[in-house]
Amino acid sequence: METHSVRHRVHSRTVAAAANYSVGDIVSNSATDTEGTAWQWENLVESGKAAELVSAFITASEDSLTAVYRLHLFSGNPSASELDDNAALSIVIADQANYIGTIIFEAMTDKGTVSAATAETLNFPVGIVCNDNTLYGILEDTSGETAEAAGMTIA
Repeated sequence: METHSVRHRVHSRTVAAAANYSVGDIVSNSATDTEGTAWQWENLVESGKAAELVSAFITASEDSLTAVYRLHLFSGNPSASELDDNAALSIVIADQANYIGTIIFEAMTDKGTVSAATAETLNFPVGIVCNDNTLYGILEDTSGETAEAAGMTIA
């Protein structure tokens, strides 16, 4: 299958940050039960082609974060899995077939008015094919961040 490289950035997303995060908590747009949604990169892949992810970075609108994040990637919407902010990560069997792998980010560092980190590890196949040309993700806090702020944005 033919692959191509393209620079693509997720739009910034307001996260609920409803309370301090514990290790293994999801970072999402809503802490209301069943209201959280997966991160999405739409039109990432042209029909019949595979995408190749070669690098990744993450930024947050809070300048004092030290969190370490892991982004779980899916070729289809993982809507059966837990998606609510501050809930413990739980990927269910119904979403297993769409699971691609993970991006593990370095610890966030203060960059002045924002925090940022680059990918430390990319754990997935070279050619990514998505079911509906959209790549989906669940963002997990693997460090237990306590400097978050309700309504902060992550991109």
